[in-house]
Amino acid sequence: MGVGDAVKWGFLSTANINDKLLPGAEASPDVELVAVASRDLGRAEAYARERGIEHAYGSYEDLLADPKIEAVYISLPNSMHVEWSIQALEAGKHVLCEKPLSRHPEDVERAFDAAEKAGRILMEAFMYRHNPQTKRLKELVEGGAIGRLRLVRAAFSFPLDDAANVRLNDELEGGGLMDVGCYCISGSRLLAGEPESVYGEQVAAPSGVDELTRGAVAVTRQNAINHAYIRPLAFFGYGPIDIKPKQACAVTVFIATRELGTFLGEKALRNGARVTISSWRKFHHSAMPTMAKASGHYANSVLAAHEALDRGYDDAILLNQDGTVSSATGENVFFVRDGQLCTNDETSSIVPGITRDTILQLAREAGVPTSVKAFTREELMRADEIFLTGTAAEVTPVCEIDGAEYRTGKDTLGARLQRAYLAAVTGKDPRHHDWLTWV
Repeated sequence: MGVGDAVKWGFLSTANINDKLLPGAEASPDVELVAVASRDLGRAEAYARERGIEHAYGSYEDLLADPKIEAVYISLPNSMHVEWSIQALEAGKHVLCEKPLSRHPEDVERAFDAAEKAGRILMEAFMYRHNPQTKRLKELVEGGAIGRLRLVRAAFSFPLDDAANVRLNDELEGGGLMDVGCYCISGSRLLAGEPESVYGEQVAAPSGVDELTRGAVAVTRQNAINHAYIRPLAFFGYGPIDIKPKQACAVTVFIATRELGTFLGEKALRNGARVTISSWRKFHHSAMPTMAKASGHYANSVLAAHEALDRGYDDAILLNQDGTVSSATGENVFFVRDGQLCTNDETSSIVPGITRDTILQLAREAGVPTSVKAFTREELMRADEIFLTGTAAEVTPVCEIDGAEYRTGKDTLGARLQRAYLAAVTGKDPRHHDWLTWV
């Protein structure tokens, strides 16, 4: 390869994604696509013939042995990325490998060690990182155009109904995170830098990959429900009666959906809920993981909710053992005082709900001063207004706590945030379409 000569490329596989590269390759004077390989020679020949590629090979090894080929694009399944990247590097080829290169750091290190030893370039195919818009975005963020970066929220999804798709094959390292989810991680790292700590949670489907979003979309679509409450439930299935079920009981998942009414009633949603402080205390996060939505946890909420009904109230708020406020029976608690929005966090043994997170984001966008910290019953009772948030409750105002009355109505901050929330989750606010999964 001389200076100014086009680089001669080969495709390792006949994957559909290859066709996304062909127009750019054909338009570039620096690229010459000369070969394609498949484990099936007939498939490689048909692929090459249809796309005007000069050479077709019936094995990946044969393509790598071709001395005319200087670089390869690897679009094989995820589980084969590192293996064939290393083989291509050792054969003297530069490598552009589809993302993600691997989920195992030690394998990534091996691949880049092989590139260094061979004196060749290895690159992961995150195309967006080379887009001028991405470069400009990074410059703006680093230059303080949006102020101090405090939060990156990323979402990337699409419906996938083909059960035979390689993205749903655990043995080939499929799954949402290993497909489009890696873009979210890459983008977050690009803008915010490397993380100091990482927390992740997955409930794998029978295929072994993270299919729950796909299942939730399918169930909702098949039941033709417009305003649905979706409840995925993972549990230990049939096996011995034991307190160590993971030893012998497989994890089973089902997804239920039903029409969602108003959690505390239409009257409460419009005019405010009447709430009492329960005599039952919230269990501490050191006793059980309060961040998890576990079925057994709701016994605590049921006791408090029944007590509220017996007292003539719509709902109850539970305190922690130290007297600070935890949450309502199925909702997070917000209050407003002197124009400042206040709520608590995981240290108060709450479930950090997605509705809570949405309200905090909408408040930040509206420039509302916000405080997130533990607060006492006394601080709550001195509030100007109070509202509750949750998947079922959405944003419900509170008009009374044990006889003390609070502001409600369309001019309150809670009502403004309620309108913004409803606009976002119903698709009426185009700024937040990326929050939605379209059914």
